[in-house]
Amino acid sequence: MTIILTIFLINTMLFMMLNHPLSMGGMVIIQTIMASLMTLMIASTAMFPLILLIIMTSGMLVLFIYMSSVASNEKMKSSWKLFFSYMIISGLMYIIMPEMSNMHGNYFNIYIKNEEINLLKLFSYPSHYIIIMMVLYLMLTMIIVSFIATIKEGPLRTK
Repeated sequence: MTIILTIFLINTMLFMMLNHPLSMGGMVIIQTIMASLMTLMIASTAMFPLILLIIMTSGMLVLFIYMSSVASNEKMKSSWKLFFSYMIISGLMYIIMPEMSNMHGNYFNIYIKNEEINLLKLFSYPSHYIIIMMVLYLMLTMIIVSFIATIKEGPLRTK
């Protein structure tokens, strides 16, 4: 868990230094995978991380298609400044993280057990009707938007 958290924090710091949209999209996909792995370790089921991964990956696919149509031939520039900052940040994180992992002790385990109980309460009897209504509303909205948007009027229109 601490290794995934370390990589997550390093990628978060490096995200601010990126300037190309495709590299930012790749970093968001890596962050999504790390968040899904952390959620998988905390939750007892794999349903929540899988939903998170599918939703974020599909959103990034839409952004990738849009960016490839807008800026198709731009080159990504590799920067030595980014490489050295990555090395410095990762070195500092490996020094700091073992000390941080000893600080929380058993409080983190208690927090994880409370989170599992809260997730189970979310999908229990009285509130599962609201969740089903939200899913149906989102599906209906997606179907209506796909019927409204035609190929000739969208941002990726054909000539």
